[in-house]
Amino acid sequence: MDKQNYFHSVRILLDKCNGCTHCIRACETEAIRVRNGKAIIHEVRCIDCGECIRICPREAITTTSDSLDALKRFDYNIALPSTSFAAQSPTTESLNKLLNGFLYLGFDDVFETARANQIVAQSINLRLQEKGIVKPYISSVCPAIVRLIQVRFPSLVENIIPVEAPLEIAGKIIKKRKALELGIDPCKIGVFYISPCPARVTSIKQPVGTIETCVDGAIALREIFNRLLLNIDKIEIKKELAHATPAELRWGAVGGEVRLLNTLKTISVDGISNVVHVLNKMENYDLEDFDFVEAFACPCGCVGGVLNFENPYVAKQRVYLNGRKGEDRQDTEMIELGRNMYENGEILLTHQVEPRPVLNLDSDMRKAIQKLEKLEGILLNLPGIDCGACGSPTCRALAEDIVQGYASITDCVFTSSNKE
Repeated sequence: MDKQNYFHSVRILLDKCNGCTHCIRACETEAIRVRNGKAIIHEVRCIDCGECIRICPREAITTTSDSLDALKRFDYNIALPSTSFAAQSPTTESLNKLLNGFLYLGFDDVFETARANQIVAQSINLRLQEKGIVKPYISSVCPAIVRLIQVRFPSLVENIIPVEAPLEIAGKIIKKRKALELGIDPCKIGVFYISPCPARVTSIKQPVGTIETCVDGAIALREIFNRLLLNIDKIEIKKELAHATPAELRWGAVGGEVRLLNTLKTISVDGISNVVHVLNKMENYDLEDFDFVEAFACPCGCVGGVLNFENPYVAKQRVYLNGRKGEDRQDTEMIELGRNMYENGEILLTHQVEPRPVLNLDSDMRKAIQKLEKLEGILLNLPGIDCGACGSPTCRALAEDIVQGYASITDCVFTSSNKE
């Protein structure tokens, strides 16, 4: 529908789709329409949160990511397991064996993304100490939330804390470290994120707030975990790879990020519809007493991503239980590294996050005004019940589609029946 160049990891399998409209009602950015009995994605509005994947009863919506074949492009490959990876395993004792499983699958090394969580927390704490900052800050950890703000809450883009996501920082650290250690060109080192959600895949293929990424690809966590379980008896423990502290791993579940911050004036919210409610309050200046908002599009946090293996509520409980073990252990290496990187400006976003022009009816102002007048006139003839039977999520969305030439007034079953 939109001619701008946007990458999306969320894809619709047309042969499975029967146009049931479950997805259009679940999408908080009104990115999906049903036309001619099939769902289609409005490119500029989609934030790849994966809610449509979660809700589709026919499994007609999926995601695309890299395969292990992508490792062939590089001389040396490093796996970056997401923070939620540890929560897929029933015991912490088996975590190191699972991480060694990446070596069995063809990777040369593993670096836990969770370790960069400590660096992000250190950066946020330093940022909150600065004068004249916009409060409350909104976490930049969840890429779906960053895009949600771009699309639906453009007035809040300045509230997004300008700190890179942990996966970007982890990629930057390990690629630089290995290039020096091995004496090879960083371009010959492949860094692959093991992703729990489609939004992470998209953030690597098309980053926001920066032009370049140190991460070379993303592989679905569920695909990797299935392979590891199938070959678990063949995996040898060659070295200690599990170094993340319980506090760093706790970021896999909602509430984990704010526990490392030096302020109690925080809000933690999970589930994209709940986030929308909180951001609405923030847009209405109802949260000015708070310093920080931790927000996840997925229920329970990253452990709730649709590309995970384990049930999100089971995984969340594992995060909390494991978090109580070694609670006081500090990752002093990452704390010191985070302070240095922040002072050197190495982990701040290089570009301002910009709103997406989703409501731009036309580039020509005169034509845009004419379309807006036509839109309002169409709305007067629609029932205003937002049933979704027309294939658009709301009556206003249908009116927008009509003036843009994507739909017809006859798509509304109520106006059609009245004419009959």
